[in-house]
This record gives sequence, structure tokens and C-alpha cells, in this order.
Amino acid sequence: MGATIKSRIFLVGCPRSGTTLLQSLLAAHSDIQSFPETHFFSHLYPATQSKRRKLGLAAPAVKEHLKKTLQTMGKSDLIQLVSPASFFCFQYINAYIKILDQITLQSKKSFWLEKTPKHLHYVNQIESAVPNCKFLHIVRDGVDVIKSLYAVTRQFPQSWDGPWTLEKCTDRWINDYRLTMRCATSDRHLIVHYQNLVEDTVLALEKIFEFIEVPFEVGVLEDYRKVCSSLILTEEVWKNQVQSNIENIPKRKAYTLSKEEEDYVVRRLKSLTLDN
Repeated sequence: MGATIKSRIFLVGCPRSGTTLLQSLLAAHSDIQSFPETHFFSHLYPATQSKRRKLGLAAPAVKEHLKKTLQTMGKSDLIQLVSPASFFCFQYINAYIKILDQITLQSKKSFWLEKTPKHLHYVNQIESAVPNCKFLHIVRDGVDVIKSLYAVTRQFPQSWDGPWTLEKCTDRWINDYRLTMRCATSDRHLIVHYQNLVEDTVLALEKIFEFIEVPFEVGVLEDYRKVCSSLILTEEVWKNQVQSNIENIPKRKAYTLSKEEEDYVVRRLKSLTLDN
């Protein structure tokens, strides 16, 4: 184990779709290294700097963001892998890959799993720049996700750039679902349905491990609760429920909307055909 990196896996999807649960299950595997969310690509390619993006220039603040991310991981020394002469996106991406590779190899593991839901919006850039990469997309019922987004952004507005409107929550799920569906026929992408994951976890995981070409380990079903604490930042308190037993997840109290609000969401989603 651990001599070379065999695969680099990106776990993506709409927020509140079960990405942290799936990440924890996979990170409990003896040959998979994972990390807190890096948000690297959204800082490398900020939407407000389209001119720089067209020229292939990295956002000026990306090095500082990467430095803070490494501090959170306790790996501040690895910022030295970013050359002081780095100006272009490809230079930062190469450094980012080296950093995650080195953390993984130091742990004597061969696969790494990076989970930042919004990296779904940068799939094309990641595919073209990251060797040996695969993608796991997790999809959850739209109404459930929208309700959860609506609630969590109100409860923790400081972590979500303020409370989201119901329209914004709905737009985000629809857009992310469409982005995932565009990848559905690619052999580098696997779509995981959240309901399948919580109702028949072993079967779902067997399919995922087969896709990423890692032997299934039954121990992940017990160890994921220990692992998830290292993947959740202190301020991400809304993720703590992942440490509960999987069998209790479907029984949790659902977030509620008024009838008028729920009717609005259902109307917006009616035009989409879900691939169940």
C-alpha cells in the first residue's frame, strides 16, 4: 500500500444531500485518505473574475485560502509546494494535487477523496487537469434537500453568506441536479442515490467501491462515525448528525415548509424527471 496514488476521487453534489455521510463511510476505508472540504476550485476560479479566468490566471487570494486550508489540516508546511512564481491556474492545480498526494502517501494510502459539494461546478476543469480522477455524485430527493437548505441557512447564516430564499435553495438544487445528469453517461462518474445509501448501505457501498476499484471493507460501517469528526470543521456544527447511526437517518424529523412554500417547490421540480 501507499507507494503511488492509484486514483483521485471527487465527491460532489448539492449541499445537504448526504455528501458528508458518504465521505465518512469511504474515508473509514484503510486505503482511502480524505480531508475537510477544501473549496479550492471555487477560490481558484471566482465567478466575479471572469477576465482572469479566460486568461488562465489564478485568483490573487487563492494562495492565502490554500494556506488557511492547510493550517486547518495541520499541514501548514506543505504550502512550500506552491511556487512563489505561481500565477496561472495550472500551477496552483499542480501544487494542489501534489499536496493531497503527499498527505495521502504520508498516511501510507493509495487513494484520496476530496469532498467539496460545489466542485460539481468545476467538473470540466478538474477532469482536464487532474490525472486518474473519478467523480461520485450524490443525489437526494429535491424537496428534502431544499427544505434542509432553507432551514440550515437560517439557523447558521454566518456560514452560508446569509439566509437563502426559498427560490435560491430551489434554483441551487435544480442547477446541481442538471449538472450531475450531464455526467451520467461518463465512465468516470457514478451517481449515488441518497435513499439507496441509507436503506441498503452495504449494497450501495459495494457498487461504489467497485466503481473506484477499492476492495470493500465491512469495517467502514462501524468506523465512519470516528472518522467523520476529523472531516468536520468546528464551525460546521450542522454536520454533526452524521455521527448518528445510519439506520436512524430516515427516521429523523423532516424540515417543514408552509403549504404554500411546499407547493411552490413541487411546482418548480415537476418539470424534472428524476432518475430513480
